[in-house]
Amino acid sequence: MGGPATIDELMRGCRRTAVHLEMRDAYMWPLETFFMFDSEQVNVELVSAHLTITQPHEVRMYEHTFAALADLAVYGAEARALITAAIAALG
Repeated sequence: MGGPATIDELMRGCRRTAVHLEMRDAYMWPLETFFMFDSEQVNVELVSAHLTITQPHEVRMYEHTFAALADLAVYGAEARALITAAIAALG
């Protein structure tokens, strides 16, 4: 991943109003990741494939999943505190 310089960039980035930085505790990186750019398309990355989801009922499933993950995340001062703790842990 990155070192202190990358973490410093995160700290600066999360102060920008156009940036939505989400922090979650994770013991393992998820095997499936997805990116939503709007309510019409979701890009899904699997271990062995890349999918483009466009069926409205499937897109809604990812919207619900995104909302559930967002509820688990920390933002603002809490996110900056986690980043600061990571910087301290790096020494």
